[in-house]
Amino acid sequence: MKRPLVTAITATCAALLLAGCAASPSPTSADASVLSHVHGLGFDQGDDAILVATHTGIYRINMAGSTFGEPSGPVGGFTFDAMGFTTTGALTFASGHPGPITSDTFQAPNLGLLASSDYANSWDAVSLSGETDFHDLTASPSDPYRIFGLEGTSLQRSDNAGSSWETVGTLEARDIQTLADNADVVFATTPDGLKVSTNSGASFALIPDAPRLLLITDGVSSDRFVGIDVDGVVWSQDDPAEGWTSGGTVVGVPQALMVMPASGRIIVADDRGISMSDDRGESWTTVWATADQAN
Repeated sequence: MKRPLVTAITATCAALLLAGCAASPSPTSADASVLSHVHGLGFDQGDDAILVATHTGIYRINMAGSTFGEPSGPVGGFTFDAMGFTTTGALTFASGHPGPITSDTFQAPNLGLLASSDYANSWDAVSLSGETDFHDLTASPSDPYRIFGLEGTSLQRSDNAGSSWETVGTLEARDIQTLADNADVVFATTPDGLKVSTNSGASFALIPDAPRLLLITDGVSSDRFVGIDVDGVVWSQDDPAEGWTSGGTVVGVPQALMVMPASGRIIVADDRGISMSDDRGESWTTVWATADQAN
């Protein structure tokens, strides 16, 4: 990770008044009703926890120890609508709309790009405040300076950690994903099928033999890629030369997908709530049930 970016974000969030970072009271136990609108999933590598980006803020689920599966939030007390959301290493990026309890740093009607160096406990408004609502964001750990954001069908790219943006093309996609080890490669799940760009988003080509994925994530470790298709089937790809392997299915409409970096465990947000699988979706354990499922 490039030192200037980490240093800058950490320094600004340490000096809240000077940098405009927002901080709020500690989170409380979470209401399962928030799971009706999950926009993204991320990983807090410091505390071994899942971050759940929702319509009413970021929530945390502990994944280790005696409090396994215990949700809390919203993290930092912020109730903003986190439409776009991605984590890369120790950095978290988000976009969306302000909520009932939101710092003046977060301008209406659109938040632009927000950045956090403490896993959503505080935020810095980086750029496009009041202007842009990215519905999808992705950044590669190999180059966190490079961020891709999708606003409607406008694919935008930043090469300086979000300080400025360039529109690189038009793309109709549900999900975009960069490679963990190559920030020039971007995958997109589109109505035509899975597409890939090898030139930093300037152009995309259809991958003809890929399943018709709705969501995709870079598996980082045990699976090179994991995806969920339009019928809810889980797919994985260990080696691009070997094609895709189908697994189990999710329940209802999948909202968000991630893979735990070390174990390769699949985490999905669907009609059940937040569930995990260690066998490519053949079996699932729900760690946070929706209000309907809990009742």
